[in-house]
Amino acid sequence: MRPFVVCCLFLAAYAWAIVLPAHAQRTSSRDTSPTVSEDGLKPALRTPAQQAPSEDTSPTASEDGLKPALRTSSAAQGTPASRVATPRVAAPLADRVVAWVDEDAVTLSELQEALAHYQSQGDIAPGKADEARLREARERWIDEALILAQARQRHIEVPTESLDNRVEGVLAGMEKSHGGAEAFNRFLARGGTDRRTLRAQMREWTRREWILAQAVNERIAITDEEVKRFVEERTRKGLPTLRYHLSHLFFPIGKDAPEERWKDAEERGQGVLAAVSPGHAFSEVAGTFAERSRDEGVQGGFLGIVEPKELQPELAAALEKMEIGRPSGPIRTGRGVHFLLVERKTTPREILYTIRFEEERAKWIKELRRKATIQTTVDFRL
Repeated sequence: MRPFVVCCLFLAAYAWAIVLPAHAQRTSSRDTSPTVSEDGLKPALRTPAQQAPSEDTSPTASEDGLKPALRTSSAAQGTPASRVATPRVAAPLADRVVAWVDEDAVTLSELQEALAHYQSQGDIAPGKADEARLREARERWIDEALILAQARQRHIEVPTESLDNRVEGVLAGMEKSHGGAEAFNRFLARGGTDRRTLRAQMREWTRREWILAQAVNERIAITDEEVKRFVEERTRKGLPTLRYHLSHLFFPIGKDAPEERWKDAEERGQGVLAAVSPGHAFSEVAGTFAERSRDEGVQGGFLGIVEPKELQPELAAALEKMEIGRPSGPIRTGRGVHFLLVERKTTPREILYTIRFEEERAKWIKELRRKATIQTTVDFRL
């Protein structure tokens, strides 16, 4: 149970930084038909006394444990009951096998940790680890296990240096948000863990997500002509073809305020921009300033991923002239003074890629489930 408790403490804190290529949201539908034994149990788990169909058994995990990297998760809907046998289980154990994916076992404690991870990323609704959420997490886990098995066959792996750099970067951000190394270590200790354990778990989840993305990515090819048709179609339907990742700083000022107030806000904003130094993001500095000035209604930090039509006309016009990573000067609107910074742009090709990624992933999972041997239990109690 300890990994589950630890995961709940930190996964929400670091999920924002694990931004993987163009697949932030995951959805998929499935019509599956895995093959199972008649009684739903792995043949190796049957004793002579279990040959009778009335026997009530509960398979346990192997003592050496299967590495988490060999089993993972993704799509969110359940497998039809008519397609997967669900063997009955007996008395509670120290840990319990809740699924078999071919020769790999999935235990309840692993599934609980996975559920916390999926909830932190918004893939599963927040709430207690009840049976419905655990079932949803199990289906995601099974889907990812099938893809990861294919990735192993194709020798897809994460460059060690890239993986370590990403994890260390996230840890550094977490440490800073907690007020330094000592405060962060105390926070971890209160949760019953330490930096080494946290790093290992983060590394495993990051590695898993990276491999999953790369495995699906190898099945996708997008031509310039397809992008052109995609833009034309979305333009015809009035759908966005470009999105901006924006950070901002905003000083609210009434329309009838004297010119001195407008100039004062512009000067204060310029002072904030001057305080942005290497290693300190504009969104971070603006957010800190806004927190100190919230009694004045000042707002700042990461604004979100927006389309030009969602912004006031003055801001939308300014966006067209802005360069990525370079903050704007003061922009006056009817609401006050704004400073913007474009973190990045989501291009038409990236939007199309996101759509294709989900379509290809769902199609692949459907194919893999047809060929897999999947067995599940109905008891999620420890």
